Amino acid sequence: MEQKTEQTPQERLGGRKSRTIARKLAVALCFKVGSRRVIQGWDECVRETSVGEKSSVTIEARGAYSAKGVPEAGIPPNANLLFDMELVAIV
Repeated sequence: MEQKTEQTPQERLGGRKSRTIARKLAVALCFKVGSRRVIQGWDECVRETSVGEKSSVTIEARGAYSAKGVPEAGIPPNANLLFDMELVAIV
């Protein structure tokens, strides 16, 4: 997992173009860290983020869905995932 700020998606992918497969969430994503309810990269990201921090996060395939991908969600095998996130609160 790698955190970067103020880069375009193309810069985060090393200049390669990518079609957008993610959708913006309208509500906060709530989960218990370490519970394996989200991809490993999210657990790692939250542990390294401060409340109120905004960042662009690239989660490499090995911290996401690896070779399986999630075809029904449009995530191909070995896909790196890109997120713009803000840690709003820790409960």
